[in-house]
Amino acid sequence: MTGRRPPPCGKCQRQVLWAKTERGKWIPLDPAPDPKGNQAAWQDSDGTWKTRQVGPASDPPWDWEKPFMPHAATCKPEAAVVPARPRPANVTPITAARSLRGGRRTPAGRRGPNQRK
Repeated sequence: MTGRRPPPCGKCQRQVLWAKTERGKWIPLDPAPDPKGNQAAWQDSDGTWKTRQVGPASDPPWDWEKPFMPHAATCKPEAAVVPARPRPANVTPITAARSLRGGRRTPAGRRGPNQRK
């Protein structure tokens, strides 16, 4: 490895362990081994984590593999609460602007009797 920390999850900002699958794709795993996980992972001689999926229909994890849980199964994004800023004095609320327009609204695609085609 290069000594750099892998990037955290983009949704929940927790650290993840990136492992390469048998097909060459990268999959994020939870960093701690989990006996309930369906990914058998091991670290290669060059420091790359490799993984394969295990389950009832496939081989159980081998001696050098540890079971890990895919991060997608445990990712719980934290709701980002953005504090509302006060509206500047020169901005009209959109609800007030719509109420000044007047007239009756028609559903999209239908035209009223006095509207041009």
